[in-house]
Amino acid sequence: MTFNLVLDGPAEGDRVEEHDGIKFAVESELIDRFGPFVLASSRSGAQVFLRLTAEKQPVVSGGCDSCSSCE
Repeated sequence: MTFNLVLDGPAEGDRVEEHDGIKFAVESELIDRFGPFVLASSRSGAQVFLRLTAEKQPVVSGGCDSCSSCE
């Protein structure tokens, strides 16, 4: 599961947290569904890479083990 980061202000109903002077806003529905998020960063030269992961990962179903239609 991937999540997009955008530069925007918080909307009504968003949950807002501040870390090192930077405010992060997340839709309340996403936190209810996936739990807390972790934002990790790394640097390579002048580039900064960000990775956003959720505590709860969705269960992915499908493929050959998900049904009996091929039996």
